[in-house]
Amino acid sequence: MAATARVRQAGRDTRAGKTEPEVTFPAVAEQRSGRTTTIILPGSVLFATDSAELSRSAQSALDDAARGIDDLDPVSVAVSGHTDSRGSEQHGRRLSLARARAVRSALGERGTAVASARGYSDDRPSCTPEYHDGVPDYAAMACNRRVEITVTVRR
Repeated sequence: MAATARVRQAGRDTRAGKTEPEVTFPAVAEQRSGRTTTIILPGSVLFATDSAELSRSAQSALDDAARGIDDLDPVSVAVSGHTDSRGSEQHGRRLSLARARAVRSALGERGTAVASARGYSDDRPSCTPEYHDGVPDYAAMACNRRVEITVTVRR
């Protein structure tokens, strides 16, 4: 993903007692390929850490995404959730699926029909590697925590 990250030293506390820098990406990014447009929403815009409950800040990003989808005149819309590699694979799958379903529901409330919602955990990273010689790359991790909305059009 060709998004520019912003890193601030004041971040959240990790389980190890260290402060993880706060990393943010633009609210909405798009990738186009043929008849498919993928709208990428960073996890930090949508959810608190380890949560599938949409945050207040998610609402405007989802409004923008719904308008963008409607402008494309879609044939189908699919939502996929992605996490970073921390935690168990099972937890990542549950969390990424719950996040995809939350976005599907929010888009439905905005009048956008979504055909499917899937959770991929860390199976499809957008940014790698997440670790360099055992040291976490927080920007890569934040890049991988995302929800993608894949829109297929007729054209």
